[in-house]
Amino acid sequence: MMQRSRDLDGLQQRLGYSFRQMELLERALTHSSAVSPAKRTERSYQRLEFLGDRVLGLVIADLLHRSYPKANEGDLSRSLNSLVRKENCAAIARELDLGRYLRLGESEARTGGAEKEAILADVTEAVIGAIFCDGGFEPAYGFVERVFATDLQAAIRGRADAKTTLQEWAQGR
Repeated sequence: MMQRSRDLDGLQQRLGYSFRQMELLERALTHSSAVSPAKRTERSYQRLEFLGDRVLGLVIADLLHRSYPKANEGDLSRSLNSLVRKENCAAIARELDLGRYLRLGESEARTGGAEKEAILADVTEAVIGAIFCDGGFEPAYGFVERVFATDLQAAIRGRADAKTTLQEWAQGR
């Protein structure tokens, strides 16, 4: 257990946030497969992921609104969608090396759960939710702003994701 604590100290440094309630960070890193079915709701990252998804969306929307005052709603929406999509959140998890800290059930670990895009995206959102629960909106805002900074700068200039491009094309016909 002492080694795990040291590992989480290193993760907190990488996150740029120190938890007062370490159990929130531990829960944010716990996949439902690592918890008995009766305790999944309270001991896995699912509820923190739900909250973190909403905090992420709000922060990114605010950052886009502030950063691009001349952008129209459609451009802002496309940028928001590209920033909060699963692939982008998973990339953030890889940059932070969150997969290394995941608690997975035996079967999920055997099948490479720590590298699965959906799990990595979920854990990114769960960490955001944990920071929000532990420290409030300001630390969560700062974390999102910091880890999404590079992507945010390119958001409006970048192309829409493939699904959005296809939808816009289909609607135009």
